[in-house]
Amino acid sequence: FGTLKEYRNQEYYDNHPVIYLFTPEGDYLIELIAGYKTDIYSNIYKTLETTEKLELMYKEIIELSTFESNISLSEGDRLITLSTCSDGGDDSRYVLIGRILKI
Repeated sequence: FGTLKEYRNQEYYDNHPVIYLFTPEGDYLIELIAGYKTDIYSNIYKTLETTEKLELMYKEIIELSTFESNISLSEGDRLITLSTCSDGGDDSRYVLIGRILKI
């Protein structure tokens, strides 16, 4: 997870726009949507109960993202959040949000 911080640079994203996730249940492609620095108290770590809350969160993460992906979400998309420690203190994290696609 330490290399997730590399997504702070657009060039890194441009060269690595997807991540592969291999599990015993199946293999997945993760299309990265956004990545940004936050703290451990961020709303990104909370479950969103409504579509409206998800839409607001999506707008926020796009604005904060350190790279531009040009991926738009559709209703029913499955998302994943990956998080790692960031430079800048104990409460600092870098998170990546992606859309999960079964391959």
